[in-house]
Amino acid sequence: MITAGIDSGRRIISVSYVEDGEEIAYKEYENSFTGYRELEEDMRDTGVEVVCIEGHGDSSRQAAVYLYEKGYKIYEINPLMLLKLKESMTEKKTDHIDAYVCGMFPFIRKDMKPLVLSIRVQDLKRLVRLYEKISKQVVRYKNQLHGELHQVFGCKYREVFPRINRTSLAFFSTFSTPEEVKEADIEEIHEVLKAGGSCMYRGKYGRDKAARIKEVLTEGYDEELKLSTDVGGTMIKTLCRILLSLTKEKEEIKRKIERNVEELYPGYKEHFRGIRLSSLRFGQIMAEIQDIDRFPDDGHLASYAGQAPVQKQSGDRNMMKNKKKYYNRHLAHVIHLLACSNVQKGAKYHGYYSILKKKFKKPLRALKTIKRKLVRDLYSGLVNYSSNPHQTDTLSNRSYSLTGS
Repeated sequence: MITAGIDSGRRIISVSYVEDGEEIAYKEYENSFTGYRELEEDMRDTGVEVVCIEGHGDSSRQAAVYLYEKGYKIYEINPLMLLKLKESMTEKKTDHIDAYVCGMFPFIRKDMKPLVLSIRVQDLKRLVRLYEKISKQVVRYKNQLHGELHQVFGCKYREVFPRINRTSLAFFSTFSTPEEVKEADIEEIHEVLKAGGSCMYRGKYGRDKAARIKEVLTEGYDEELKLSTDVGGTMIKTLCRILLSLTKEKEEIKRKIERNVEELYPGYKEHFRGIRLSSLRFGQIMAEIQDIDRFPDDGHLASYAGQAPVQKQSGDRNMMKNKKKYYNRHLAHVIHLLACSNVQKGAKYHGYYSILKKKFKKPLRALKTIKRKLVRDLYSGLVNYSSNPHQTDTLSNRSYSLTGS
């Protein structure tokens, strides 16, 4: 058997051709469609049967999809496992070595399953990853904004705006210092609050709330503090404008993810009754799982999601430790958020979670058990969904299964 091990960079794709564990050729290609065509021609001439890629992230996603469409079996090699194998062979680190070790994997691991790739599912994954990155940026800027608001207004701002939302961002982007609040008319403040979109400031009590906000934020204000608040006001306005823009883009990306989920996986909610599973969460899950047939049972899926312990044995000692490597951290984070929303009062696992908390006397230990059970239920639902007849996508007149292929 001849394999092609691929290590992708931003500009260059390093490819090692391996036959029965021995390298027979090595070549580098441009990371573009021109390079993909040259790579596919060389693979056809060499007689490559299997392609192994170190992950299929941003730098290798297009190459993986291109070769998959050409009919090659694509295997994703875990980067950490690749590192361990490489360290057992050599201390050197080059793209050539990485590509060669990738090509060696099919001769060592016989239980690997090929990827089922789809352009539309890959696009969904890109949207999900972008949504997660923007969410992290929003949290980061909100923390910075809280710090600046505390410097300028003290703790008083939390009395009127306990949360950073669209209304508070609209207010502080207009009135960023106590002096600006003091000089503004109540009607002007009221209009800004109404423009923020909150209904609580539109009724007959909205003007009274605007007056209350002005009173709280200007209480004890000293003109001598003006110089120390000017820079803080500039920081607040800048951060508010950034957050308003990021929040708007985040909501737009969320809507696109939800539309893609409804098109790719119609009727999925029927198989997850009782679980609080929004279109966004399901899109995040499927962006990482992609093909449920990759996992022979729920234990493998739990391991991939970081919800299974790993066995450590030495002589007569045998113990289980938490699994900290070789799992998908993005999927683990989504499973954690999903479990937190499903242990609340009225949710599916609330009763069981209450029993576990009394049993273990540790909420995190109880939540860990809930996450393992949640993965089991998700696996069962996904298998049932994938066994149904294919759903027809009216936009492209193609049939999509659970994998979107």
